[in-house]
Amino acid sequence: MNAKVEEFIYKMKKEQKEEELRQKEAFLISIGLVDETKKIEVIEYCDYDGPDCKWDKEEGKHFKIKEEYAPIEVTDEEYQELLKYVSIEKQEEINGTSKIKKTWSNTISIIANIFLVISIIAGLLLINEYGWISIVIALIYCVLWYPLIIGFSIIVAVAEKQLQ
Repeated sequence: MNAKVEEFIYKMKKEQKEEELRQKEAFLISIGLVDETKKIEVIEYCDYDGPDCKWDKEEGKHFKIKEEYAPIEVTDEEYQELLKYVSIEKQEEINGTSKIKKTWSNTISIIANIFLVISIIAGLLLINEYGWISIVIALIYCVLWYPLIIGFSIIVAVAEKQLQ
């Protein structure tokens, strides 16, 4: 086999094993299987330049170093057994693949969408009684309040992300 191909395959296998190890450690930490006598340093990237954040030239991002308890050591068989008993939703949350995240920002966005639909329907229903002015008022309401509520939900989402 070509030396470059072998080197590439070796590199990809190494990266895959490192990623699997990171997921395994994150899983064990998230379900509380940690060794309280050991701590590890975890690099967490920031969206802002805070007092405790530093600049990573290679990644081009701000980061901070947190200390967390180290996960306990488990064999691959034990790990697979643990995966059987932890819910799929919890696994998706750990891996970051959760379809729907239950957050305040999503709740606010859903409320904004409901109000949007209600105001349009109300405007259409009131056309017969008040004429076209009712639909104009409903559209003005939508144009003014909907972006404000969605903007507020974005601010809440950023705040939630900073607090995690």
